[in-house]
Amino acid sequence: MTRIEPVPPSVAPSAPRFHVPIPRFSLGRIIKLGLLVGLVWVLVQVARTGLWTIPLISRLVYTVPVPARTVTAQVPTAGDLVSRVPQVITTGNVTITEGELTALAEQGNQKLHLGLASVQTVITQGGIELSFLLPKRNNAVVRLELEPFLDGSGDPDFRVQRTRLGQLTVPSWLIGEPARRLLQLQLQPAFRLLPPAESVTLAEGALAFHFGTP
Repeated sequence: MTRIEPVPPSVAPSAPRFHVPIPRFSLGRIIKLGLLVGLVWVLVQVARTGLWTIPLISRLVYTVPVPARTVTAQVPTAGDLVSRVPQVITTGNVTITEGELTALAEQGNQKLHLGLASVQTVITQGGIELSFLLPKRNNAVVRLELEPFLDGSGDPDFRVQRTRLGQLTVPSWLIGEPARRLLQLQLQPAFRLLPPAESVTLAEGALAFHFGTP
């Protein structure tokens, strides 16, 4: 007698299992990653100043800033400004062009032996931009945004609104406050020989001082 064995039920093949590797972050790896990110951030900020060229990073994040326009210095002297006393008497106003202000800043640079290059002063109705290159750093352009005002004696002075080194905003006390004196030191001696000014206004390309009604 033939014995018939029961056929076991077919078992469907199980689906293949995929294991996605999950990275294991230890405290040490997290610290190393944080240090790496911090180092890259520091290199980016240094590259943005233009003080040093960082391979690859500088090419990606830095473009040399340029003034709003090129200003030709007009070489005034303190004596030239004093010679405008008759103009003050007859009109009650004295105008100093951005070319003259640029020349005064360059004279201040030479007097203080700062070694700055490409000194430029651009005057618009929104303010004054004084820019220059730091010594031996041909890509490090400093740009100061200045607001003119009169001190208690009626002499011209300037407030630093913003200081940029390359494309990075830096504290004004670092560069801006010392650099504004390039203009202050040149203008104040001449203005002490003039009547006290009452106000100062900005025009496109010029700085106008008002001494009251003649």
